[in-house]
Amino acid sequence: MLKWFPRSIENATVNFSLKEVNMKKTLALLLAVSGYAAFADCGISLGNSNMYVGIGAGTGWNDMSAPDLALRLDGGYNFNEFLALEVGFLNMSQSGGAINENVLWTDLSVKGTLPLGDYFDLFLQLGGAMGTPGVATLPSWTAGNSYSFVNAQNTAWAGMWGAGVQFNFTKQFSINLTDYGYYGNVNALGFTNAVLVGLKYNF
Repeated sequence: MLKWFPRSIENATVNFSLKEVNMKKTLALLLAVSGYAAFADCGISLGNSNMYVGIGAGTGWNDMSAPDLALRLDGGYNFNEFLALEVGFLNMSQSGGAINENVLWTDLSVKGTLPLGDYFDLFLQLGGAMGTPGVATLPSWTAGNSYSFVNAQNTAWAGMWGAGVQFNFTKQFSINLTDYGYYGNVNALGFTNAVLVGLKYNF
């Protein structure tokens, strides 16, 4: 019986080593899962940077022109599902009125969102913008026009608002319909309005 004693010790040692290895693997797995859960709980989960980008197209007009093409690029940061900060670039072709020219609006706004279930959202934006006009022509301008050619070529500051509805296909992709307005006495082209259909992507 004693001659088997060393082999029994050897087998017990091997079994203990295997158990120790398995315990280490299990402990490592638990630590990894716990770490991921804590990481996600802090709102810094992988694949969710809270940032988004968007593109839109539609029509725009102001006090001096008929409706024409308007394009917009924007991007923002979601602090949560209700509040975001957004910067946008809206380019409008002003034509058919007293002055023909392109105007680029660069705006910064706070965006509030009201979720209506998983698929629909309502949103409102408030902020400020700078209008930079391009080269202007005067197809029907007269001396009695209330907006002078010189003022129409100046860079102008204005208040900005936006309101719309959004349909969420997934957590990443959504489509929206938005009405943008740029207003203020410093706007040489008068009140500017644009209605756009847009696509949004959440990172």
